[in-house]
Amino acid sequence: MVATASTMAAQAITVGGSDWTAPVTAITEAGNNYVGSTESINPAQITITGTIPIGLLSNAVRISVSQNNVNWNSNLALAVRRTGNGSPCNNCVIEGNTLNEYTTVNQAASTSFMILRIYGLLAGGTYSNIPVQVRLSGISVTVPSAAYQANIVFTISAL
Repeated sequence: MVATASTMAAQAITVGGSDWTAPVTAITEAGNNYVGSTESINPAQITITGTIPIGLLSNAVRISVSQNNVNWNSNLALAVRRTGNGSPCNNCVIEGNTLNEYTTVNQAASTSFMILRIYGLLAGGTYSNIPVQVRLSGISVTVPSAAYQANIVFTISAL
């Protein structure tokens, strides 16, 4: 009898950062509207670290983004963009996402944000501190005044 045991680590994601309160400039003249969008001043408002385990057959993981609404108006929209490459592991690349290109955060389902891939047979590694910036759009006088809140959720899965 031949018995084998294998331990395969799962892909992992760590998301860092802090809450962001979008600044909205006050309207000073009647008949004016708000500026339609604003983005976080910090280009690394959120940082993502993704781990590709050794032995993952595809050698790649997908990071998806979605929105979990706490108190939200459907006229508002969140988007995220990768503003840098972070600290790559050996032979790692980011695919499916252009640097500084916003991806709309879908309120109903997850949207693919980026793919982390490592090249090498039975290789694994961690791609750390990928900086992400947040944008809020749809700001208008037609949106009722309230304190709106939503959570941006990043999910990692094997390809």
